Amino acid sequence: MGRACNVTVTLVPARHASGRGLFDADRTLWTGYVAESGGRAVYYSGDTSWGDHLEGIAKKFSAVKFDAAFIENGQYDESWPDYHMFPEETAKAASFFAPARFIPIHWGAYPLAVHTWNDSVKRSVSAAEKIGVKPLVPKIGEIFDSSAGLDRWYE
Repeated sequence: MGRACNVTVTLVPARHASGRGLFDADRTLWTGYVAESGGRAVYYSGDTSWGDHLEGIAKKFSAVKFDAAFIENGQYDESWPDYHMFPEETAKAASFFAPARFIPIHWGAYPLAVHTWNDSVKRSVSAAEKIGVKPLVPKIGEIFDSSAGLDRWYE
């Protein structure tokens, strides 16, 4: 029998326009998550655009150490400010959490914007390194921990 693990999961704000039809605009909410246990945490941004909510979440959880921050880094365009962040915003958002590792997510799946499949991850990793945030870009299905090296396989 395993030992008990006390984990608290808190839903946190995400900012993303929503709607699939003509009359359902912004009728659904988007969310991210913070999972905490023993003074440590993991942040998952969910599908979000840039906003004050990011720094607010980091401040609310400033007493915990973030082992990882999984932050949206998907398709972006100047015409879609309410959907996804620009890569440099993704890196800046990661810096708010001061994670042991920043993992860009929600990129490379299918094209929605007019940029290459790997543009957002290359730009966010570069921006993160410039501001002192340690990125990690695992391959799909790869098992990793905070000591894993940065493999630039996407280049």
